[in-house]
Amino acid sequence: MTRRMTKAILELGRHYRKNLVLKEYGGVEVTIKPVTLKTIGLISQTLGYGLEEIMGGIDLDNLSKEDLQKIRDSGDIPPALIGKIDISGLKLNDRFVSFMIELAKAGLDPQTPEEDIRDELQDLLGFGAVTIGTAVFGISKVSYEELMDFFSRQKECSSPPLTQQDTPSTNQGT
Repeated sequence: MTRRMTKAILELGRHYRKNLVLKEYGGVEVTIKPVTLKTIGLISQTLGYGLEEIMGGIDLDNLSKEDLQKIRDSGDIPPALIGKIDISGLKLNDRFVSFMIELAKAGLDPQTPEEDIRDELQDLLGFGAVTIGTAVFGISKVSYEELMDFFSRQKECSSPPLTQQDTPSTNQGT
């Protein structure tokens, strides 16, 4: 049976969140959310260039079909595959970094005012802003199954534990 798009499914995507570990800062976490295609388009329009212009230098020829599927399925590049990707042609220039910073700003979801680092992203050490921007792009392509899994886990965590009164008795009638 084919599922039909509904407002409820659309709303699930708006509330999807993921914690991202920043190794550059000793494993601290930030919370990210997906961005819409419209947001990516606005970033492109504001900066005057798009993702396709800055991503053309990545060579994935040395990855197997299974490796590529892992990347597609997870939305992230598993650590074991990072060494296989040739990024020598990728220009980590101002344009690329600026796009990733804007994507990260749009996708960060600070839980408190102290966590709101959107205006300081350009000051992150190493590839922190690129890591966040890439992860935001990855979760913006999340599958329906991943959404449902995320929300079912949230529901399980927020539900009160079952008590003896909540469970049917196996000794009924004795």
